[in-house]
Amino acid sequence: MPPIGPAQHYLREALAWKPAGPGNTVLLIEDEESIAQMLLIIFSRAGLAVLWASNGAEGLRLFEQNRRNIALAFVDCHLPDLEGSEICRRLRATAPGLPVMLTSGREQQAAPRWLAATGPTAFVARPYLPTDLVGHMRTLLRPAA
Repeated sequence: MPPIGPAQHYLREALAWKPAGPGNTVLLIEDEESIAQMLLIIFSRAGLAVLWASNGAEGLRLFEQNRRNIALAFVDCHLPDLEGSEICRRLRATAPGLPVMLTSGREQQAAPRWLAATGPTAFVARPYLPTDLVGHMRTLLRPAA
């Protein structure tokens, strides 16, 4: 087996990261199955359990049923039934401070100011690298000092 280079080492290190705290589950709300499958692999290799919903209503239902275990919500901005910002508004209404990552492949944008003001928030544009996703997750899930 050839030696691993710096980029491969960083990827292994990033994917070996395990979040601290009671919840180790990501709520993944993504309507494109191929993207969701890729994210399931990335998050699983990072030691996280994943609950996947293919639309906003299902995602909100999964959150209500599993809220104690959910450490972070990863939400597509453009879903068939609800916009990502609306899903995040509803999640934060019942779980203030829940870390949220919004994503979109349509445009580069920032998280809405009101959302960033209500808790840990990040926006990641597609396409993204596994190391970028895990890096954002580390930042969002870092315990407050």
